[in-house]
Formats: sequence, C-alpha cells, structure tokens
Amino acid sequence: MTELMIACSFPSIDPVEANQACADLDKHLIDIAADLETRRLRLDPHTQDLGATLLIVMSSPVVMVVVREVSKWLALRHKNELVMERKDAHGVGTKIVLKGPLDARKERALRDFLEN
Repeated sequence: MTELMIACSFPSIDPVEANQACADLDKHLIDIAADLETRRLRLDPHTQDLGATLLIVMSSPVVMVVVREVSKWLALRHKNELVMERKDAHGVGTKIVLKGPLDARKERALRDFLEN
C-alpha cells in the first residue's frame, strides 16, 4: 500500500491564526483516524511557532475518513481557506483550495484529489 503525503496550509489568514488552525486540524484528524500520521512543518525557520503547515501521511483506506473529517472541520470554520498540495510519482505538484462547508461536489473533488 502506498502512502500519500499532503501538505495543508492556510495562506489567506495571518500567521498566528494559521498556526492555530493548523494545530486544530491536526488534533481533529488525529482524534478521528488512528492510521493517519501528521507532522507540523515550520516553513520559516526564523519563527518560533510549531508550524502553520500540516503534513498528512495516509494510505488509501483512510482517504474517505479524511474527506469526511476535513469537510466537518471546514463547516465549523467558514473563514478558513485550506490549501492542500501534493506531488505525483513524477514530482509534478497539484493543489486544491477549499473553503467553508463542502457540498457533495466539493467532497468528490477532494476525494479525487486525494486518490489520484
């Protein structure tokens, strides 16, 4: 089973709020999915926070759980814009931008993003 690495960030909010949102999403996902590995990344080495980017490492069976839980998390945080980025086997990057509650179409787009 291959692992999928997704970087999640919050570029549209200030760094303090982004750090808090990252910590909150991290806790939310870990509380729900034991098979999920997360790591906080600090992109700026000069800051003292734990990092406002969350790296999610997952395998295929937990994709649906991640889609459901990210959707729930965003529904409670209407102003947060979540950017998820990944690279394919050839190193080509792609991203998806999510905001507010996800309807069925957006959940399907997130699932496709995570699975492909």
